[in-house]
Amino acid sequence: MSDAYSDIASDEERAIRYVVYANAVKDYLREPTDEKLQKTIDAAKNLDALKGWGYWSGPTSESVGLEAWLAKLIAGDEKEWANLIKGRKGESDFEEFKALSLMHNQHKNNWGEYI
Repeated sequence: MSDAYSDIASDEERAIRYVVYANAVKDYLREPTDEKLQKTIDAAKNLDALKGWGYWSGPTSESVGLEAWLAKLIAGDEKEWANLIKGRKGESDFEEFKALSLMHNQHKNNWGEYI
């Protein structure tokens, strides 16, 4: 059992690592290169390497299936994009992810059916 301060410190570290991972995903989606893919994989593995529970957060598994998921996004898979956008709703980078979507212009005024 851990104390609340340690748990909160774990949450803060997980949040920092998640921002690095989310930024790597955005960077890769903007310009998919092998180098950026590797940075995204490394960021996901680094996030997943933080084991145990925080006060509010728990272990992640972002690296599992990551390459296949990114390939679907690059290919314009509407279901995957809708899930990504839904998951970012309320986050500070929501509009950035929405703008990166290959469906953005198609659904610019009609995201309601997806999110």
